[in-house]
Amino acid sequence: MTTRDIDMVETFFLEDSNLRGRIVRLGRAVNDILHTHAYPAPVATLTGQAAVMALLLSSMLKDDGIFTLQAQGDGPVGTLVADITGHGNVRACARFDQDRLDRWEADEVPETAYMGLIGRGHMVFTIDQGGENTERYQGVVELKGGTLVECVQHYFTQSEQIATGLRLALRRDDDGHWHAGAILLQKMPDSAKPDVDPDAWNRAMVLLQSCTDDELLNAELPVNDLLYRLFHQEGVRAQEPQPVRHQCRCSADRVENVLVAMSSEERLDLAEEDGKISVKCEFCSREYKFDAAELEHKLNNPSGVVQ
Repeated sequence: MTTRDIDMVETFFLEDSNLRGRIVRLGRAVNDILHTHAYPAPVATLTGQAAVMALLLSSMLKDDGIFTLQAQGDGPVGTLVADITGHGNVRACARFDQDRLDRWEADEVPETAYMGLIGRGHMVFTIDQGGENTERYQGVVELKGGTLVECVQHYFTQSEQIATGLRLALRRDDDGHWHAGAILLQKMPDSAKPDVDPDAWNRAMVLLQSCTDDELLNAELPVNDLLYRLFHQEGVRAQEPQPVRHQCRCSADRVENVLVAMSSEERLDLAEEDGKISVKCEFCSREYKFDAAELEHKLNNPSGVVQ
């Protein structure tokens, strides 16, 4: 086992079956995300799964690009967001109503129905390549399924019409550390390899579902060994892995620009008795403090506005 096999995402191909895939294994990255928030277990599970899913689906990103997965609904967890940059920086967060969550947990709903936390709503996938002349792509689908995996599969089947298989595991060990692993498989266009065995897809799905949670999460099992164990008869070929880390993009300058763009009334509502405005980043929980009077001064002195 090497550091290449933890906190990484890797694209691979099953050349004999004309399939493409992605494999993710996270240790410190997902642990840092979830420990930053200290969410209740069901919310932490959904948040960690969202981070893993964003990594699986971000294969087309350029260096300056950002892929965002967002789910919104009418349940106790109203919003679930995860994003990944082309440089491998991932973050995730959730908004939830603690009182409604407490009532929901009292029902002892199994993990296989955790999407019930979000309720009725929709999921949005956004790809922003970051260039001035590039268009942003966005896909929207109704939330359907008891798990995040089922919701994503529904999206690709209904909206993209791409056959998609997924296996995802997320677990907290006895020491309180989170670990995650996942594999995604998708059909490539038939025109790319017209002589593919018609049973190749079904065979690959059986092999994928044979992968256990322990195999996905075992840091002592190199990911390429796992891929070979599963798909050696399908001509598996892996690309170089991309390292992944938990890193937020928030900064004092970004938050300040948001505050300066508000109206004076809105800033006044945010100010505390001491004249300070406190803003906490929902992704990393870092808190920023600003002097309300100084912000008003910047409005009257445009040259002082941070760009």
